[in-house]
Amino acid sequence: MWKYIVWVIKVVPRVIFDYFAWIRRYARRPERYPLEVRYAKVRAFCLRLCRKLGVKVNVVNRPIQDRSEVRYYICNHVGFFDPIVLIATSREPIFFVAKKESKKMPFVGKILKCIDGVFIDRGNLRQEIQAMKVLRNRLADKKGHVCIYPEGTRNKSYTAPLADFKPGGFKPAISNLTPIYPIAIWGTQFILQSKFHLKGGYNVLLVFLPEINLTSEDDTINIAAKAQEIMQDKVNNLRNYYYDVYLRNDKRNRVGKFISN
Repeated sequence: MWKYIVWVIKVVPRVIFDYFAWIRRYARRPERYPLEVRYAKVRAFCLRLCRKLGVKVNVVNRPIQDRSEVRYYICNHVGFFDPIVLIATSREPIFFVAKKESKKMPFVGKILKCIDGVFIDRGNLRQEIQAMKVLRNRLADKKGHVCIYPEGTRNKSYTAPLADFKPGGFKPAISNLTPIYPIAIWGTQFILQSKFHLKGGYNVLLVFLPEINLTSEDDTINIAAKAQEIMQDKVNNLRNYYYDVYLRNDKRNRVGKFISN
């Protein structure tokens, strides 16, 4: 309980200030403001939030950032902080693809709207096709990098394998032959968990894997399967590493109960 009281004191006043100062305005009419301005504001917000909550991001193999090219990032999804961490570590704008339910989430939905997030209604095929068309156009126009979560939802289990990647999420990249950059993330699922209070803060591992170059002969099903195999192997390694380094000897946490879910 004390942990949450401290967080409220450290974080909530500034979050409320930012919400009324610019988040609500940018989210409501993003077209009125340059993307670079909106993204810089959002990134500063994410960096500040990570610092206040004691989130330390360990980035491995990050590719050189270059505005002359665009990348199609795919990432496993383990915590609400996943997009916040990715934004905090990228100076270049990233467009996120999220479920339509995310649009209604407090602050998260507004933040994604601020940076032109694309929301998909998986129960509406016509809307989903239109969203994929928007992504294809953005990749063609090189307006920014795209990040999708091909599992389609957050994986709440510590030990379960990745959920099946949805092939449809790879269509925009294949249509434009945009290289796919897999990202493996681990540790965000512990942030804001009441049973965890890791000494020294919350460590997040963010690993960029080698890009998957596409050809006109590739199809979504095979690319989805290939990407899932690559990412599953790295996620397994990160899970074991994280437990050995950060969790095994921390006696204040009920680790066994959590990872058994």
